[in-house]
Amino acid sequence: GRVAVLATPQSGPTAADVRRRFEEKHGAGSWHVWEPLNRDNAVEGMKLAFGGNAAVRLVANAADADVIACFDDDFLAEGPGHLRNAAGWAKNRKTADLGLERGTRGRGKMNRLYAAAPTPTCTLASGDVTIQVTPACVSATLQELAARLGVAGVAHPAADLLPHEAEGFLGALVADLQSAPAGRTLVTVGRTQPPAAHALAAAINASLGNLGGTVRVLQLPGAENACLAS
Repeated sequence: GRVAVLATPQSGPTAADVRRRFEEKHGAGSWHVWEPLNRDNAVEGMKLAFGGNAAVRLVANAADADVIACFDDDFLAEGPGHLRNAAGWAKNRKTADLGLERGTRGRGKMNRLYAAAPTPTCTLASGDVTIQVTPACVSATLQELAARLGVAGVAHPAADLLPHEAEGFLGALVADLQSAPAGRTLVTVGRTQPPAAHALAAAINASLGNLGGTVRVLQLPGAENACLAS
């Protein structure tokens, strides 16, 4: 009889080889990928950002960022590379170490962390400037950020979608992002935000010169592509 496998996403070479050999024996389409807590919104968002069937995801590098903005993303405590990013963020909180390492004794400057989220998180608790708002308001705040930064094709959201506290948050964030050197900032979005929000974050990072620096575009293996629909 027909044999099928339901597996969780795996990106290692061994898993890819097992899948290839299984499909050679049992036919294409006999291996299916699914997990309840997936990153499908991010995958679909990258297709919106980069076009067509682009199977990519963004990999953050917090160690090289002077200004970090997280939207419904607990990037210090979960997700791919969170331990590396937490260590990189923490390292740049030490002004003396930062100055010595860059050969500019006495000129070290701490990074700045902005966070907007609907629920308490480690990242929200660690932020320098934070707002706690509904998930829909998170997306609207991100859209307003993109519009203020002049990202092409992005309009300001309806005023009633923005919480009143967003003005102070956005005013400080825009000023910091625009004053930072190109490629020294980072904008991230959590996996539960809609694909459009992930596409917006990619566009913002591109406009700030972050792609290839604090943000790396990683090609996804087929095994890590979008999961089966629930």
